[in-house]
Amino acid sequence: IVETTPDPLLVLDGTLRVIRANRAFYESFQVTSVETINRLLYDLGNGQWNIPKLRILLEKILPQHTEVHDYEVEHDFPGIGLRIMRLNARRLSVEHNRDTLFLLAFRDVTDREQTERAVRENRELLRVTLASIGDAVIATDREGRITYLNAVASVIDTMMVRGRV
Repeated sequence: IVETTPDPLLVLDGTLRVIRANRAFYESFQVTSVETINRLLYDLGNGQWNIPKLRILLEKILPQHTEVHDYEVEHDFPGIGLRIMRLNARRLSVEHNRDTLFLLAFRDVTDREQTERAVRENRELLRVTLASIGDAVIATDREGRITYLNAVASVIDTMMVRGRV
């Protein structure tokens, strides 16, 4: 199951040592199994996984819950740069020896988040630009319904409604 999942996955023991990682983890984070297996998660990549939000998830949130979904962690990795990840984690109990395992899945949402941020910034820039134009600006949708009036157009519209124009 671990190997068939396209998202990076880690299986950790109760002390947060890596028991298993899938190929997607190795490829995404540019590490090898020798650098990963049987190592404490926080020590991976010369400590690059010692991420405060990851510590909160694994040491405070997950021990109190069976699973956590879409926990966002943003981190600048030395080898691959800034990554925004949504983590899904599940605490597993092994019945026979009562050991606790943690399954940690990473979904890289960096591109999507950066695109959404850029769209929000562009919308805000457009809003400010249109609001600051001294002429009336009216935007409509394809059916001709007004979707935007800047302040000048709004004043003119109000005056027309009141019959002053």
